[in-house]
Formats: sequence, structure tokens, C-alpha cells
Amino acid sequence: ALSIPAATPATADASGPDPGEWRDAVCDIALRQVLADPALQERTREVFRRCAVAGESPAAVAEAFGMERNAVDQIKNRLLGRMRKIVAALASAEP
Repeated sequence: ALSIPAATPATADASGPDPGEWRDAVCDIALRQVLADPALQERTREVFRRCAVAGESPAAVAEAFGMERNAVDQIKNRLLGRMRKIVAALASAEP
């Protein structure tokens, strides 16, 4: 359910790691970093998990947490943006 733009190492070639596996690993690292942020409220973390990771509809997540659909979308978009920055940083750090 995550929609992080594809990023592959600049040096990937036929003998290198599978770009799909690399992308999955980088997305997993980015997800763990975002969710590990101590400043993130548990409710925000769970809304993001359910909507962006588990693929539940934003409307269902909003109803489950008693919040507006727009608030769920904002949480999802904000944390996906953080993940994109981490993915970009990891991709640019690739040797």
C-alpha cells in the first residue's frame, strides 16, 4: 500500500543486487525510521500504519479513530513525505 517513488542505486548493474529487493529494503528502513520517531504520537503512528501500510481505506481509519477523513489524509501524506526524504537520502548515499 505504500507508494514511495522507485529509487535504485546509481551503480546497479546486472551483477548487482536486484533493484526490487533494494527498493523494498530501503522502503523498510525508511518506514522503521519514520515510525521510530519519539516525537510521533502513538495515534498518528497507528493511523499511518493502518492507512499506508495495511491498506485500509482512509474513510475506515478516520471512522475507527473518530477523526475527519482529511486528517487521516494529512497524516498519511506527511509521513509518506518523510519516507520519501529518507529514501532519497539513502539513494544518494549509495556508493
